[in-house]
Order: sequence, then structure tokens, then C-alpha cells
Amino acid sequence: MLDTLAAYEAREVEVDGLVYREGLNAVGVSGGIAGNVIPDEAMVHVNYRFAPSRSGAEAVEHVTSLFPGFEVTVVDLAEGARPGLDAEIAQPFLAAVGGRRAPSTAGPTSPASARSASRR
Repeated sequence: MLDTLAAYEAREVEVDGLVYREGLNAVGVSGGIAGNVIPDEAMVHVNYRFAPSRSGAEAVEHVTSLFPGFEVTVVDLAEGARPGLDAEIAQPFLAAVGGRRAPSTAGPTSPASARSASRR
């Protein structure tokens, strides 16, 4: 599992003119019941931050495919938030900074952007 994490090449995805760099990282390791007992299992907690061009279901499928033979348990999931540059309310801001609305490459705007999963 750690070799997979070390070798992982993150996608860079452009959404509304902004580049999202996805990340897959081990954020915790646990196992065993005492300091002098060989553990019968170990858990690696993995955080996967994905671009808003990928749905939560697609993200789970992607992570699961990276770790065949491991039990995958999702403990937290929120889809990525789009920048919202195509929203009407953003247009005065874009005009003020000389920006332009980029064509949308993702689904509807989601209010949440943090996501994580635990792998066993």
C-alpha cells in the first residue's frame, strides 16, 4: 500500500480556468492492542483530494482500484467545490480584475470541498 501511495502521480485538472492538483496521502497508521503484542491487522488512513470534475462515486471507485486486495472503508466524503466563475454574482469581480469566464468543465457547484477516506 505504501508503495502505491509513493508512486501515485496526481492528476492536474483545469476547471473554469483554474488548475486543481489532486492528492493522495497517508495521514495516519494504526494497529495492534499493546506495545508487546504482534498486531493481527493494521490500518492506513488515506486522504484523497480530488478535483470537482470527478464525482464522489468516481473518486471512491478510483481509490478502490488503486488498492486491490485491501478493504476500503470511506469515512468522510464531500465533492469538490467549483470556483464558481460562471456564476452571475462573480461577473462584476471578473470584470474588475480583467478576467473572463471560462467554459465550465465540471458539474454543478458543490458547497463542500474537503474529502477524505480511510483504507484498511
